[in-house]
Amino acid sequence: MITAAFFLLGLLTGSFAEYAVHRLMHAGMIRGKRHAEHHRDAWSQGFWPDFLDYLLPGSPLLLPPWLLGVGAGMGWTAGAVLWTAFMAYAHSLQHDNPAACLWTRMPVHYVHHREQ
Repeated sequence: MITAAFFLLGLLTGSFAEYAVHRLMHAGMIRGKRHAEHHRDAWSQGFWPDFLDYLLPGSPLLLPPWLLGVGAGMGWTAGAVLWTAFMAYAHSLQHDNPAACLWTRMPVHYVHHREQ
């Protein structure tokens, strides 16, 4: 039960963290220049570079739940890493083949880049 709860918490926290970091990028507080270039040129790094770009800076956040126990740590880590993998996949797909994003009626990321 603890593992499942922390898994869901890891997914949810990953979602909020991704949104918050993206907003900070648009505000120019984090990687502003690189993010602006990304929007201007609409390039994709691919799955693995995106995955590592998302996971490595946030990896210290994987540690605290392990202090609560193995179940909490495993659940949190699995949820956070799964969210990170999904975001890397979705980001790459939205650049490389936006029509394949079947979970949205119109690929939001594609529109997001066109609005900049």
